[in-house]
Amino acid sequence: MKRWQESMTPGAQHKMLEESVGTWDAEVKMWMNGPKGEPMVQREQAKAKWSLGKIPSTGFHRGDDGTALRGNGIHRLRQFKKKYVSFWIDNMSTGMSTMDGVLDKDGKSVTMWGK
Repeated sequence: MKRWQESMTPGAQHKMLEESVGTWDAEVKMWMNGPKGEPMVQREQAKAKWSLGKIPSTGFHRGDDGTALRGNGIHRLRQFKKKYVSFWIDNMSTGMSTMDGVLDKDGKSVTMWGK
């Protein structure tokens, strides 16, 4: 029970998520054919909001380069496993994506992997 309670309490890594609250111009890079290929680059406007209490977790994206992209994501830190997770849906497909990630060594960014 003690471990469960600790995992439910926001920690230092949640502070990084808190800093993402706001509206941002973003450049998103996705490697659709593995890390050796060329990335697909999408310019977007992203907005992160508070959701479900004191943890910022919801992001809204729209294509900023003439595309019709509209997407919503839920981004959280799984405190128990010290990993970031993301759930994503958008208007470009009928599917849903999940990703897992870790805080990079610089302590300033999270790299996510998904299928």
